[in-house]
Amino acid sequence: MGVDKLKQVNVGIIGLGTVGASVLKLLVDHKGKFIDKHGFELNVTQAVVKNLSKDRDRCNNSELLIHDDLNALVQDSSIDIVVEVMGGLDHAYDCVKKALENKKPVVTANKALIATYGEELFKISIENSAPLLFEASVGGGIPIIKSLRESLASNNILTIRGIINGTSNYILTQMCENNLSYDIALKQAQDLGYAEADPSSDVDGYDAQYKLAIMSALAHGVSLSTEGIYCEGISRIDQFDIKIAKSLDYTIKHLCIAEIIDNKSLLLRVHPAFVHKNNILAQVNGVMNAINIEGDSVGNTLFYGPGAGGSATASAIVADIIDAVKLQSSNTTPVFGYVKQNTDLELVNIDDLKTSYYIRFDAEDTAGVLAKVTNVLASKDISIETFIQNCKFRNGKSVPLVLITHPAKESLISKAAKELENIAEIHSKIQLIRIEG
Repeated sequence: MGVDKLKQVNVGIIGLGTVGASVLKLLVDHKGKFIDKHGFELNVTQAVVKNLSKDRDRCNNSELLIHDDLNALVQDSSIDIVVEVMGGLDHAYDCVKKALENKKPVVTANKALIATYGEELFKISIENSAPLLFEASVGGGIPIIKSLRESLASNNILTIRGIINGTSNYILTQMCENNLSYDIALKQAQDLGYAEADPSSDVDGYDAQYKLAIMSALAHGVSLSTEGIYCEGISRIDQFDIKIAKSLDYTIKHLCIAEIIDNKSLLLRVHPAFVHKNNILAQVNGVMNAINIEGDSVGNTLFYGPGAGGSATASAIVADIIDAVKLQSSNTTPVFGYVKQNTDLELVNIDDLKTSYYIRFDAEDTAGVLAKVTNVLASKDISIETFIQNCKFRNGKSVPLVLITHPAKESLISKAAKELENIAEIHSKIQLIRIEG
């Protein structure tokens, strides 16, 4: 095929931050590869930015028009595909909605957008025959969305367990390997660009909650929503918890978990957990992500790679751009299928979880305190597997006490924790961490 016969595909980018600039660079640097492999030429012709006065030396390109008129980009008939990498929620929603209504395929890395407005946007996508692709919204450069949609399509997905927030994983890794406090590890993550000035989306678990909502909608056919997903962050984890975990051959990881219970219920949760050192997820450190998916046919599979960063995210975005070109000329199945696969699958509350727990609190080192504690636990049918009292961490009259329970229901553990905090000799909040094995 001669170059003059190549299909020309013009791409417009909304946002030229770290990810947007990386997408631009990848498309320019690998233009010849796309021609050789796919038979079309990808050209970034326009980019919309908020601040036109900002220095954009790395985006210098004589063929690129940089402006601040979103409507002009989405209505321009010469633009074939729109890439949304501006971030945020409501403004991004407006941008994507307008692009789809103008029958332009959209590629986005915005997990909050997909988890919050996805069902509405996918309807608009179908009505206008304009694909909405979002591989980069979960796992950065890990091709998890395509794997759930295609490679694992013949499986009933039984469990998803993963580390899908690089910021939280980096912080916990630094706390574990370098004995840093939570605050110092967070500051280090911010200095390195792994955490935002406001890190709440990452450290409070919301980023992982969005991603789990997307994966579970694909894997289990439930509504695309964060409602019903238990969410807990890592800010209460301290060095004492890390040291006790190590002494018991565990590490602490921030996990997202989706699991089918009794073939009829689905439990979705995001929280820190003790993970045994022999578990493969315990070996996932720094900003890396890993997702363990168990299917009824394939068994256990593991997806591992960089979960964030300009280059990794750009890799997934460009893959979606290529797919978008191909989807424009074919009759394709809607992203989440023609019908919900498991409309009868009931989302259950975290209270129904049954697992072992790490319980930690500060108590007076006096006779009778432990008896009061064990009486509370016994009244909830909670038995103790391990008891640890560490006087090296004495604070006045109080010492930290740690209990590891046998498997117990979350609802009973929560009730017991409230009762323990009412014991006069206990002088701290109860720290609860689930043990995932």
